[in-house]
Amino acid sequence: MPQSTRISRRLALQGLGLAAGPGALGAVIGIVSSGVALAQAKPATTTTLTAMRGEARLRGPDLPATPVWGFDGVNPGPTLRARRGEEFRLRFVNGLDEPTALHWHGMRIDNRMDGVPGLTQQATAPGAGVDIAFTPRDAGTFLYRPWHPEHGAGQMARGLAGLLIVDGPSLPTADRELTLVLDDWGLDASGAVAEPGVTLEPQAAPGVAGRHLTVNGQPSLTIAARVNERIWLRFANAAHARILQFTLPGQPLTLMALDGQPCETFLLEQARVVLGPGQRAEVMLDVTGTPGTSVPLEVTNFAGASLKGHLAISGDAPARLQPLGAPPPLSPNPIAQTMEFQRAFRLDLGIEPRPAGATAFNGRADRAPGPQPAFKVRRGTVVMAGLRNDTRVFQAVHLHGHQARLLDGLDDGWKPFFLDTVMVAPGQTSRIAFAADNPGKWIISAQAIGDDQGPLVAWFEVT
Repeated sequence: MPQSTRISRRLALQGLGLAAGPGALGAVIGIVSSGVALAQAKPATTTTLTAMRGEARLRGPDLPATPVWGFDGVNPGPTLRARRGEEFRLRFVNGLDEPTALHWHGMRIDNRMDGVPGLTQQATAPGAGVDIAFTPRDAGTFLYRPWHPEHGAGQMARGLAGLLIVDGPSLPTADRELTLVLDDWGLDASGAVAEPGVTLEPQAAPGVAGRHLTVNGQPSLTIAARVNERIWLRFANAAHARILQFTLPGQPLTLMALDGQPCETFLLEQARVVLGPGQRAEVMLDVTGTPGTSVPLEVTNFAGASLKGHLAISGDAPARLQPLGAPPPLSPNPIAQTMEFQRAFRLDLGIEPRPAGATAFNGRADRAPGPQPAFKVRRGTVVMAGLRNDTRVFQAVHLHGHQARLLDGLDDGWKPFFLDTVMVAPGQTSRIAFAADNPGKWIISAQAIGDDQGPLVAWFEVT
């Protein structure tokens, strides 16, 4: 395990499974232009959330709005808040004309609430509603989004996603909190969400169908801040099949948490981090620079699309005379920090090309839960899995209901953070280990980057 609190960009990339192989990527982060003072969430009350049609000005105020599907009709959906260890209740209503289900991405919750039709519950029919109740085990930043074997990918492509923030028992030292939802859209020449099969240019433009990036549903990003201000940034990549990078040159960014779990803190070199589909990160930004100047920002998808903005450093007095010291780690969640491998259950899961452009995951091409689990273990068993990517594209392997360690090459240690999504480079194998401590039937999926069909899925059972 590394002992230094400053970890190189290469090590950060290796930890995210992005450094090996051709097309190695950078390391992840983003920010928004406004925020709120830090405060504990109010006690949980029953909330109603509706998946429905709406519109969003994805291309800015001067161009027509884009029809979208959104939770409560907006993109991103409303930010929900809960407290660790306290019951959270919600009434979910399906206002669409096709079935769906509400999935809590990255959360270790009761299996019955995971939101996977055909495995943990039934889909919510058009016009129907379902009551959801669970007690979050972890504080952190999470996504809520649809899951459906036939319609889920299309529903996410049309904008269905939002943040759930779970507050812990204490707050870190920061001046304010900012939430950021990054997304990648396929838009046709009119600015509507493109139908499957439409040819898209790398970058959309008026009259040109292509990829289009947004931050919190907007096509630009400006952050107003003061010198020596500390901002707690919460990010999520809502794109279901794209890797997104945020770059903020010259600014001190300290990684605090990945995929909802506090980690060993380290300063991110080159102020650059990459998030795979559905991943989240929490970062402390300690603003530095000359008052009255600006720092360029950029969000990219590694395929030609970009969103540009800037950090506007106020000419007003600094937030404090001297910058704050290095931020201490966030309060840990109740998750075992170490694992014993001697009696671990070991397996390999391959992602393999098949004829006619098809792909198989664990020997099958299922997009819905199959009839048999990939494996079955008793509660408390340590699972060690090799994730082998024999395809020519990056694969995002996502684990439901659990958090995993990314193992070192000889399985003799692990990276200093947990993940629920691992990016596996083409032609490479990543190895993970996790404690199967959450009873139920859980999905493990493989999403090919750039493939809008949705993930291939397998499942496992913890008894």
